[in-house]
Amino acid sequence: MTRHSIRSFSPRKSADTASPATSGQRAQSVGLRCSRFLFVLCALLITTASIHAQIYRADVDFNGGNYFVDAFSGSATDTYRGKKLVHLDNGDVVVAGLVPNMRGGNAGGLGLVRYNAAGQRVTWANPGATGFDGNQYVVYDANTLVPRPIDDVKDIVVSGNLLFVLVDVQGYGLHFSGNPPMPVPAFTRYASDVMVFNTDGKFLSSVEMGSTLADEGDPRNFFGGGIAVYQNSLLLSDGGVSLVFAGSAIESNVSRPVFQRFSLDATDGSLTSVTGIVYPNPGNYCPTNRGCEINGLALGGRLTVTGPPRIYLGGSRQATLGDNADWDFMVMRVSSNGAPDTSFNTAGVNVMPFNIAPGNLGDHGRSIAVLGSNGTTTNERIFVGGDVAVNCGDGMGVVKFNGDGTPDSTFGSGGLAKRYFGSEYSSSGCMVPRTDNYTHSITLAEGLIAFAGQRNTAPFFISPDSVDGVVAFMDMQSGSLISFDIYPYAETAGGSRSRHSGLWGIVAAGHGAFTATGDVRYFTSSGSSVSGKMQYATLRFSDRIFRSTLGHGDDPVTP
Repeated sequence: MTRHSIRSFSPRKSADTASPATSGQRAQSVGLRCSRFLFVLCALLITTASIHAQIYRADVDFNGGNYFVDAFSGSATDTYRGKKLVHLDNGDVVVAGLVPNMRGGNAGGLGLVRYNAAGQRVTWANPGATGFDGNQYVVYDANTLVPRPIDDVKDIVVSGNLLFVLVDVQGYGLHFSGNPPMPVPAFTRYASDVMVFNTDGKFLSSVEMGSTLADEGDPRNFFGGGIAVYQNSLLLSDGGVSLVFAGSAIESNVSRPVFQRFSLDATDGSLTSVTGIVYPNPGNYCPTNRGCEINGLALGGRLTVTGPPRIYLGGSRQATLGDNADWDFMVMRVSSNGAPDTSFNTAGVNVMPFNIAPGNLGDHGRSIAVLGSNGTTTNERIFVGGDVAVNCGDGMGVVKFNGDGTPDSTFGSGGLAKRYFGSEYSSSGCMVPRTDNYTHSITLAEGLIAFAGQRNTAPFFISPDSVDGVVAFMDMQSGSLISFDIYPYAETAGGSRSRHSGLWGIVAAGHGAFTATGDVRYFTSSGSSVSGKMQYATLRFSDRIFRSTLGHGDDPVTP
């Protein structure tokens, strides 16, 4: 669960840097609903809201309120990392992550596991050759002449009965070496693949973004940001289905946005490139000598029922040319062919700096979510979440844009359209323990922005970090912080912290609940055989009294 610079975190608390909803405000909000409850029950709710600034809790109906930890029936001396997840229509959740060589393959692979609403593992119905351990898991770790190790899992989406997983891979090609010359596998470059499975677990196909690795003259390294699948037309049943991809290509040590659209054959899951790789450069904001990275893709609403949804890319832009430490949050909107949409903030892009830390250190957009609105963009809202450099540590932050690309001045403090929390600015020097909070994923539901990430705490600068999963909830209209908590791993719910943890993905689970996944990691003190080894870890959060029963307004539209 390492991160670009992993550091620290402080005791469990609700922290904010602007104007969070206070416990008294939460109590007032509960009081408005008293007419629906018996007086005694409502008084209890008000008391509870007043005592606890944080409202969401681990859901006891999901694995007893504790992380479901999974090692794919393998050894604790190997590493298994949950990264992204998606909810299915029947309430099950599918978690995708990284697994070791488990079936004689020559490289690490992709592991899929499925849990029901009660937080228990579900057997895959028909995984075929990719089924593992009685079909409890799907494991793709092909044993081929030319290895293709899976390096990371960037996204997973579902459409109908198909699952699409975006992975970064280490690409190898055959090079001739020796005397006489013999073909030998050798690393060529990084690439991004979309792997397609049926929801019954069967592997269907895989396609590489951009050109193939067989072209050894291609110097580009690709890193995935996100994918989405949509019907080309809501009116025409035979209008076709598209998959869109966005990410970053590293060329001459400069990161550039890339986009590609595919047509999808829904009968067999095959993908055919329509656009090839496109380099969006709205308003010349991302030329070949200025770094721009794309870490997420999200769909908005549609202008017409016969047209495609709006497509948003979220990430970061190098603020100062040549300064790789200085970055700002960025959002752009592109057409279905990857061209900048100039109706979005005139150029198709907007950049939002936080600039809190001295020297304007890097603020990185890590995830994007959109509250879509069909027709015009008047009611559409775009959120980019990520990491904010705050002098002695990193905080979690989010910026909010209107559908026309302008900042939403009603969000946050002082009309700035941005909020950060989790680390305080200090001009008097850095103290220990110091804390860093990292955003790995955001999602929207129940009128909330949900954040998942990790908190790193180092008691002393030379000490190993203490790392814990962190989840926060913010009102998507005002930016008021509702809750911000760490969720340490314990062997039993409510027990003592016994491993490090980090959360890499979060999705809405319906009925006011959210499910997050990531990994738990053994302490150094656990022994040399397991020290630092990781396992999948999945947890659900809910506020069932307040939100599942009463609801909380806006949810994203289905594009």
